[in-house]
Amino acid sequence: MPLRINNTNFGPLNNLNRTDARLKEVTERLSTGQRVNKAKDDAAALAISEALRADIRLMDQGVRNASDAVSLLQTAEGGLGQSTDILARMDELAMASGGVALSDDERQALDEEYQQLQSELDRLAEGTTFNGQKLLDGSFAGKETVIGIQGTDADKVTISIQSNPGPGDQSFSSTGLGVAGTSIATASGAESARSSLESARSTVLTAVGGLGALQNRFETAVNGLETARENIMASESQIRDADVALEVTNLVRERLLSESGRASLIHSNLSNERVLDLL
Repeated sequence: MPLRINNTNFGPLNNLNRTDARLKEVTERLSTGQRVNKAKDDAAALAISEALRADIRLMDQGVRNASDAVSLLQTAEGGLGQSTDILARMDELAMASGGVALSDDERQALDEEYQQLQSELDRLAEGTTFNGQKLLDGSFAGKETVIGIQGTDADKVTISIQSNPGPGDQSFSSTGLGVAGTSIATASGAESARSSLESARSTVLTAVGGLGALQNRFETAVNGLETARENIMASESQIRDADVALEVTNLVRERLLSESGRASLIHSNLSNERVLDLL
């Protein structure tokens, strides 16, 4: 009588192996929280997800760039605010020097403070810096910061902080503001100085207004980038993240199938052992 190999165990064993493989995948999705963990899970979804993640990282950097620019502009605005205060005090001194009751010595005393304030304007113009860059000496011009993700000129914002757009001294020093060399030691000098001081104040206030407008632009850009980032993150999550409720259901199903498959395999092995016992 020929000996035959019993193949009845192969079917349940193959089913069990497939069930265990699916169980492993479900467990991986639940443990990572992601539906797509490898390219074989969904190659197209993985490619789209990675592209969206790259955009999110670029938007994060754009937000940081815009926030840094706001900080720089606020530093410059603070320096110009001090310049405005100094010019107001200088104008006050010039007006006082124009009083008819003052003696020449008293006007000279007022002029000493006036000249010191001119020097302070120069110090501010040289000493107002951000990350090592001078902001009020006229050299901060045509500086670009990138806030968009497309890499085009439209994604760049140009910043210039100068007292005037034309040639000559463009700083916010006493020379750049046109008050250098003025003196209030005489009544006529004080009258002339006041005209220069009025023009200087107008220049500074115009610059402050420009800085404020740029700050508003950057803050609007930050809000737009953050909104876009939230939307892209939601889209990326939909593509890549696992549906936990569905995966838990799959986990329960695959565990039941695995347990029943093992029970079936054990039952089949017991039947074979009984046949061997009879032999």
